[in-house]
Amino acid sequence: MNACIDEPAIVDRVRALAPHHIVELGCGTGGLTSELANLCSNVVSVDQSPAMITQASSEVTEAKVNLVCKSFEDFKPADTPDVVVSGMAMHLVADLSKLCRLVYDWLEPGGVFLFSQRHPIRTANPTGDEDAALQPSWTVSDYFDVGSKTYRWLGYDVRYYHRTISEIISTVIDAGFVLLEAAEPQTVEHLHTDRAMENRNSPSVLLVCCKKPDT
Repeated sequence: MNACIDEPAIVDRVRALAPHHIVELGCGTGGLTSELANLCSNVVSVDQSPAMITQASSEVTEAKVNLVCKSFEDFKPADTPDVVVSGMAMHLVADLSKLCRLVYDWLEPGGVFLFSQRHPIRTANPTGDEDAALQPSWTVSDYFDVGSKTYRWLGYDVRYYHRTISEIISTVIDAGFVLLEAAEPQTVEHLHTDRAMENRNSPSVLLVCCKKPDT
C-alpha cells in the first residue's frame, strides 16, 4: 500500500510545493525518505524506533538526509522547515492535537503539513477485509467508537488510535492550520497489485494537506 498508493500521492504533492527544508515524521525504514531527498536541499527524518533508524541508515545514502531517533513529541528541528511530511503514521499518534500544534510552531509562515494515515474506515475495524463475490472489499463497523485499539501486524499487536474523518479535520483546523486538501488516493495505475486493488472498492489511505497562514 505504501509503494502503490501512499508514497506516490505524497511525492506528487511535495514536488508541487518545491520545498527547501523537509522534516519527515515516521521515516520507518526510509522508503519515502530517499524520494523526499530528491525534491529538496535538506531532509530531517524522525522515528522513535532504533531498529527502524538502523535499517533506514543502511537504505538511505543521500548526504542531505539526517536521521534522528526520537519521539515526535520530544523532537524539535534545529532549522525551520517549510514542509513537514508524515506517511502512514498519524493513526499511531496518541495525542494528534498536541502534535499538530507542535508542527504548527515548527513551520515557517506559509509552511505546509502533509500527512497520511490508514483510512478511518480501516482503523474502525482493522480486520474487516473480505471477498464479496470475488471483489476485495472492507466491512465497516464501530466507526464512531473512537479511541485506542489494537490490531495484529507481522505477528505483533500494534496500538493505534481510531478517529473519524471529521475529528481529524477539526483537529487540524483547531491547531491553526488552513485545510488545503483531504484526499483518498487511488492506486497508481502501473503499480497495481492484487492487494492494492482492494482500494478500488474501499479507501485505505486518508491524506491531509494543510497550511500555516502566511501571517
